[in-house]
Amino acid sequence: GGKIRVCTLCRGCAHALEPMPPTARLLGSRFEHERGSSAGWLFRVAEPRARGGAAAAKVWCVPAPKPGSGRGIPPCNATAVRHKLQLALAQHAVAKECGLLDVVPAQWVGRVRGAQD
Repeated sequence: GGKIRVCTLCRGCAHALEPMPPTARLLGSRFEHERGSSAGWLFRVAEPRARGGAAAAKVWCVPAPKPGSGRGIPPCNATAVRHKLQLALAQHAVAKECGLLDVVPAQWVGRVRGAQD
């Protein structure tokens, strides 16, 4: 991962997407990402707004099958995606109102235009 694909047609990629590592260590504990629970994709991406300069990018409606899923291209439901984003941003707003931003991940909505090798 980490290598930017050489495309025959440039569509203005701005992010190099890396697969998210399957496990992470936090405060001495090992965590695994839940696999296959949604049609969304999870990537690691350089992002200047993120603490440490890297962020997890959750994207939906990728016109390709998820690696290792054994399934075809997942359906894209723009209304369902909008509802998921609204819920995540509402949860972030509650955390901000309660002064909990130091203990929850920062969240924002943005356009991801990238390539993954």
